[in-house]
Amino acid sequence: MRRKKILRWTRIRGLGELQVLTRASYFLLFIVPMLAALWPVIQVGISQYNFAIGSSVNALKYTASVLEFQSRKLEEQSSSAELAEGSIADDLKHVLGEVRSETESLRELLVQSYVEDSSLPQSWAFLFFASLSIFLAHLLYQSFAPPLVREVGIDDYVAKRKSEYSKNPTPRVLQEALSALRHSKTVSNEDPALSDTAKIIPSPERWELDTIEAGSRHYYNSKAEANPTAITVAASLYFVGIVLILVVIVEQSFYVGEAAGWWK
Repeated sequence: MRRKKILRWTRIRGLGELQVLTRASYFLLFIVPMLAALWPVIQVGISQYNFAIGSSVNALKYTASVLEFQSRKLEEQSSSAELAEGSIADDLKHVLGEVRSETESLRELLVQSYVEDSSLPQSWAFLFFASLSIFLAHLLYQSFAPPLVREVGIDDYVAKRKSEYSKNPTPRVLQEALSALRHSKTVSNEDPALSDTAKIIPSPERWELDTIEAGSRHYYNSKAEANPTAITVAASLYFVGIVLILVVIVEQSFYVGEAAGWWK
């Protein structure tokens, strides 16, 4: 008895028929390259933004140095005899200290706002290649998967065949099912549908329906195993696309949690 194949079109049929996944991949295949084409313009805006931030930081740095100089000069003057008795110098020193502190804080904030990396976001690249993988996998599924597998599931197909035979029991249909079972390498010699004793059980109609069911299942599975190379490549592409999407979801979830203060 031959071992059943792990990869079949039926195992990726759900992904191939998932409209949300395919439509999202088509959308991202269009929008991400368009954003990539416009990214040089965005980089110019980022460069101008960084230039403005750098100019502001330099201005604040100069202001902080001026305030530091004035604070030291005032401190030297306050130690002289003329200002030793007054409180104006102390008040001015206090004000200058606060302004200098606020200036330093603002400068540090602007430095943190500086955009160091102006390249296309990594998550966008992941989403593009995920969409490309899913698109190629879907293209292989539509091109190489048998129409029978794409149009109907195995349970629905078997139920339809049994219903058709119940309404119109013809020897030809039964003979086709028996022939499919006899020539199938996946069927054991002890299959009840092929045994001699199965033909003399009290309910021949039940045996016939069981034979139609078994034969239909083996026929459907044989179709589901067609083009094994295409099945392997399509399954691999779907796997790569889903993994890349999960990487983006985990990465963005981490950034959202960090922004919410859940972790540092």
